[in-house]
Amino acid sequence: MKTPWTLANEYVWKKTHKISGFGFVVIGLIIAVCALTQFSYSYIVLMVTIIAMTIVIYVYSYFLFKEKTKDIDE
Repeated sequence: MKTPWTLANEYVWKKTHKISGFGFVVIGLIIAVCALTQFSYSYIVLMVTIIAMTIVIYVYSYFLFKEKTKDIDE
């Protein structure tokens, strides 16, 4: 996840990638269960979860960066 905030701060980079790694593993498990059960809407589940996770991680990195820079400014 290369966002302006993760590139600007190593702490934000590490935390964002730790959370995103965990999140994408969970998404992989969900998709595996959908595939094994032959769920007919697996593609929709895949797209919705990936897009949602990407948005969540993007917003998370922004707020983490703002929190970290607030600590530095004070």
